[in-house]
Amino acid sequence: MTAITQAAANREKKNNNLFVVGISIAIIVSILLSVSFFLIRSDNNGGSNSNSNSHNIRSRTNNNNSNNNNNIPNMNKVIVTAVSPLVKQTYQLLKKTKLSHDSFLLRYGLPTGINNNNKKEERQYLGIDPSLPTCIKVDSPNPALATATTIDVDGKSIVVDESTLSASKKKILHSVLSKSYSPVSHPSQQNYFELVVKSYSTLWKNGGGVGKYLCEMDVGDHITAELKSQRIMHGSSQIRHRGWNHIGLIAGGTGIAPLLQLARILLESGRDDESNERLPKIHLLFINHTTNDILGRNEIESLRHKYPDNFVITYLLTHQEEEDEKSNNNNNNIRFLYGSRGDVGIAQKALPKPSSLSPPDNDTTNTVTTDTMIFVCGKDLFVEHWAGPVTRGPPPPGKNKGPKIQGPLVGVLKEAGYDESQVFKY
Repeated sequence: MTAITQAAANREKKNNNLFVVGISIAIIVSILLSVSFFLIRSDNNGGSNSNSNSHNIRSRTNNNNSNNNNNIPNMNKVIVTAVSPLVKQTYQLLKKTKLSHDSFLLRYGLPTGINNNNKKEERQYLGIDPSLPTCIKVDSPNPALATATTIDVDGKSIVVDESTLSASKKKILHSVLSKSYSPVSHPSQQNYFELVVKSYSTLWKNGGGVGKYLCEMDVGDHITAELKSQRIMHGSSQIRHRGWNHIGLIAGGTGIAPLLQLARILLESGRDDESNERLPKIHLLFINHTTNDILGRNEIESLRHKYPDNFVITYLLTHQEEEDEKSNNNNNNIRFLYGSRGDVGIAQKALPKPSSLSPPDNDTTNTVTTDTMIFVCGKDLFVEHWAGPVTRGPPPPGKNKGPKIQGPLVGVLKEAGYDESQVFKY
């Protein structure tokens, strides 16, 4: 009986040992599987981040599935870039041309990077698609970063003592300034792009101004900038092939830059277009205080000389007497008006008529379109006066600002009979 009991005890002990071994093996296998899963997941995430932050991008061809990447539009030809436009990088100032006492035409070269074959290659265009408008955000150091800093404001030197500042002003003092600029050069311009920049000297609102920072740079200096996302205009980032045969551009001050780029895309791109689509008739209404404030006048009037039948210019001067510029009205397709910053009468003189959004009743061929589009660009109050304010939606996670929202059409253009679908607040 004792032997039998001892044997049973030994069998139970052996079974217990086997059970413990089995449990231990299961725990070890579970740990190994978890570690393997973690390593695989980390490797995938690391690869994704590496690709998204890489300065090199592969050639992109036309792809009908545009939902794969909303930042990359469909393209009709391969575009190869050596350095991705989508990352922040430096651009060298190549040329500096003075336009007025406080504004310059600045030419920046495109950077050189390493392509997929590990060879140096220059980036071909500023943006991804050379047929789309471009815009870059330029960073600059705040010029008032010292505890006691001398800042030039309206010709006077002011010493700023940080110990006397409020918390909000200290935050501004130590922030990185940034401002968006639309090039005046065509997006298909290779090897460089050009900005029209005006120098604004202000104390607190923007720490002296990015424009002042850029205008004081010397040839050979570098800026840090990044390409902004494409602007969607009534459902598309394209401005060509939209049926807009009558286009009005209303610019105030530096608001001329993006609108001049639009004009160049609409007119200059047509020369290489195989669709035989006729060039639109563009009416520019450029509003300034005096003739000395007209930015990029040579570039504007050069475009008129190239396309005299398709580009009409009206300068509206708000602080200059008519007698000073009477002779200018003798120039074909260039007209000077005088008075306020704009009203219905000015709109009727300088802009195309509101479109009926359909062929006229007497058009039996159904081939004539009267569609009109008006673009407005300038300071906030300027845009609000002409078309109503641009608002913003709620900011997405991690962002300070929400997306811009066009808002309802009000102001001069509403009174002049235009529809919301015929106006875009740039």
